[in-house]
Amino acid sequence: MRNTTLNQTWFGAKGDAWTPFVNALADLGLGVEILLPKRLMDTGPARGGVYERGWFCLGKPWEHEALLASRLAARLGAPVELIRCKARATIREDGIYYAADLDGDRLLPDGSRAPLAVPDDTIKDQDGLAGGALGEAETDELLREWTEEITHGLRSALSDESLPTFTFKLKIPRGWTPPDRFSLVMKGAAGGLTATLTRPDGQVERVDAEERAWIVFRLGEAGAFDNDMAKPDLGRWVERLKGRHGLSAEPTPDHPAYAAFHADLERLSKSDRAAKTADGRRVPRWKLTEPGLWELSAAECLILAERLGRPKEPQQRAWAERWERLLRAATQGLSARIG
Repeated sequence: MRNTTLNQTWFGAKGDAWTPFVNALADLGLGVEILLPKRLMDTGPARGGVYERGWFCLGKPWEHEALLASRLAARLGAPVELIRCKARATIREDGIYYAADLDGDRLLPDGSRAPLAVPDDTIKDQDGLAGGALGEAETDELLREWTEEITHGLRSALSDESLPTFTFKLKIPRGWTPPDRFSLVMKGAAGGLTATLTRPDGQVERVDAEERAWIVFRLGEAGAFDNDMAKPDLGRWVERLKGRHGLSAEPTPDHPAYAAFHADLERLSKSDRAAKTADGRRVPRWKLTEPGLWELSAAECLILAERLGRPKEPQQRAWAERWERLLRAATQGLSARIG
């Protein structure tokens, strides 16, 4: 018995979205080239894709797909629907058995998102489609065709038969990093932290100590935090960098080497600062309470957003709604600096 999987994401909007798509790429410092009208999308990791009657799909998963789709919504000034599909094929002696998980979001022009309803009958598991003699490449192709078939029902509502279908290749500069990053800065004594949240467009939202304390309390009560996961010790990176920079102690902010030292520290310690819980269903508490610069993934932001709920008290509801909107808009995650 052998298993194979395919992850595929489609995003699209009503009408011809190609020009807004090109402009959205330009906003991110990326380019695109139209290829011959063929279905093959294996031009390299995250670089090949297809435009099919108003819908886009990259040939291989790319961690910045949601960011690109959100920028497309902003360029269109209209919602963009995003469909994620994880399909599986189990190859046995008596045939091939298919199953899939399907979900989606509606991305709004203001950066927020809402769930996209997926009817229960959208996916019909299929089995016994062929004998066990098929090779791996043939199985993968059948899985791709089936994935496109089961997502088609959701895509058809926005598809326009008058629009073309062709493949394209993204042009991603060497060393490119996404500009769409939220930065959350919390300052003050423990329990009385104020915060500023800077959005990718440069706008700053200020959070007073009472609001920030209530948000952390609310998330804790809702079970969003892992209270037992230890905060990472970044001391090993500090010791390594002291030798690299020829220093006997960690530099202070007024030291000439401070900027270079801390740029190296942030780069080397990123995986530690972005550590996730084993179950993937909670967020380490220290990411919102302990001093340091911590990285929250987009998935962690979504966990926090979904746990805020709808409080009855008007002021608390306003706080919850604002943080939910901001967290859902953080499609590339959040940098939280707590001091």
